[in-house]
Amino acid sequence: MREALGGPMPLERRATCADCAMCPASGGDASDDAVFFDPATACCTYMPTLWNFQVGALLADDSPEAAEGRRTVEARLAAGLAVGTLGCLPTPLYELAYRRIEGAFGRVPSMRCPHYLPDGGRCGVWRARESTCATWFCKHERGEVGKLFWERLHQLLRAAERAVAEWVVLELDPGDEVLASLHPGPGAVATSVLTPADFEGPRTPTERAQPWGRWAGRERDFFAEAHARVTRLRWRDVRRLGGVELQALERLARVAYERVRSSRLPARLTVGSFDFTPLPDGGALVTSYIATDPLRLSPMVLAALRFFDGRPVARARAASEAEDGVSLDSALVRRLADFGILVAPETPPIA
Repeated sequence: MREALGGPMPLERRATCADCAMCPASGGDASDDAVFFDPATACCTYMPTLWNFQVGALLADDSPEAAEGRRTVEARLAAGLAVGTLGCLPTPLYELAYRRIEGAFGRVPSMRCPHYLPDGGRCGVWRARESTCATWFCKHERGEVGKLFWERLHQLLRAAERAVAEWVVLELDPGDEVLASLHPGPGAVATSVLTPADFEGPRTPTERAQPWGRWAGRERDFFAEAHARVTRLRWRDVRRLGGVELQALERLARVAYERVRSSRLPARLTVGSFDFTPLPDGGALVTSYIATDPLRLSPMVLAALRFFDGRPVARARAASEAEDGVSLDSALVRRLADFGILVAPETPPIA
């Protein structure tokens, strides 16, 4: 990504995996109406796609610290459920539950990722994690500005992963029948009906061999070769494989990257839209761009918002100091703007 974006990745210090920022502190409770996750899951209530080259990387990692995670990958391969030449995909049953169970994310232990390691809540596939897990954060240093960057990066990486995984399939050539199953013809009818195999995986040797074509019985060799070939690629090679779509997403990711690196403020700001929960001290818990990242604002800052009515920022700050005796430094104003508490006049919300 340094090659694609031209610089280092932004750091997200507030999203702490080792000491989950979304779980209540020991002995604490969900006061202030804050949103919390179940400590037994944290945010790991998502079954990731492990693309063929990522599976190969995980199987090739024979270091002792990777052993537990490698076993979780091998368990998915042994079950054969939603496993094929593209890699290990989310199972149909899991995808259905993920889409339909409201409020499940971070809160339903039975939805926990199969690669979650209960001992300390570690991720078993961290070294080769896919784009969703690599780019999702519950909290952002730059608020909505940071969230937009990571969403754009996710789009870019997801398209790159898919393009590279499909290139691997073409390179290793499992046969036309396998390719046809990955790319159904125009007459194919999509169905939402689940079959017994969607619950239990392939039950016969024929069912188990079907997704593999010429590579049936040599699945691990397929993943090893996928990893070996992809390791040799540079970003320019991936860009070529992804075509026009990937180039467009790379451009949009660069725009979002430049914005997250810039600290420049709009010339004028006005109050944005947010949810407001009063606190006993007269301040408020303010939720703007995402439910998991509220801001606690003091009574003085809340009162100062009234000066941001579209007038120049310098005049709004001067009015706050003259009338209320409250000095708003540029870092605070920048933070309020990052979180959408203050917005540029007549600027639509970030999509």
